[in-house]
Amino acid sequence: MPTRKRLQSVKLQADYRKISVDQISERIFLLNSRVFGFSHRSLSSLRHPRIPFVLECLKWSSNIEKKNVSELLDMFEVNTNEVERWERAAAIFDKKIHALVIDKPRQQLILSREIMQQLEVLWCFLMDSKNRIITEDAYKNFHGRLYTYFLGVDEMSLQTAWLSSLNADFLWDCRNNRGVNFEAFCLSMLELADNWTFSRESDDFIAFFKSVVSFIVLPTKPSELKHTSLFPLMSGMFFSGGIIEKVLHNGRIEYIKIKK
Repeated sequence: MPTRKRLQSVKLQADYRKISVDQISERIFLLNSRVFGFSHRSLSSLRHPRIPFVLECLKWSSNIEKKNVSELLDMFEVNTNEVERWERAAAIFDKKIHALVIDKPRQQLILSREIMQQLEVLWCFLMDSKNRIITEDAYKNFHGRLYTYFLGVDEMSLQTAWLSSLNADFLWDCRNNRGVNFEAFCLSMLELADNWTFSRESDDFIAFFKSVVSFIVLPTKPSELKHTSLFPLMSGMFFSGGIIEKVLHNGRIEYIKIKK
């Protein structure tokens, strides 16, 4: 599990279900400030701030030897009051998301050359080389491993618990297409890093993505990697940093660098 940068921490509730809207707002605006919105994510999504918060309340670490899986199962049971409070806080954040203090660091992260390089590595590992998308199966397998990565537990009961959130994330990220395209994948991964680094610094995002690559990609045996998966990095379709735009070429959407 990646090391999260913490400047401060909200005084944690003994019962995380009782956190107030004010406490949530303090967390997402000041103490562990975010730059990407989360109102479109479910409360059990890895991109929603509730999950890291609950793990802190439980003093949970993926490295602890004795794990009480029932505590994690309870975490995925969300009551109506919780939903209302988190939704109110998310709506407050959405109203402020275009403020310069939030928008500027967000744009810096989006245009970071080094961050894009790490995302390209993951993209090439996950995408279907024929259709240039991440299929539903590949997406869900990847995110199942991410849940295991953050929670440090690989239990069938937990896989069932997080399934609905995983399905919801895929439906959002695929944008009514057959799979997830490069643009949607990058934004989705930036949201993920925003939720787990507790930082606005590009170096922390880069370190986060490197840790994910180390866990997801590097353990894979070379024989299991398709040689065609390396093609996109050399094809001119992807650019490390800079600004890209979407174009329609021969009936297929591609991404090209904007000439200055």
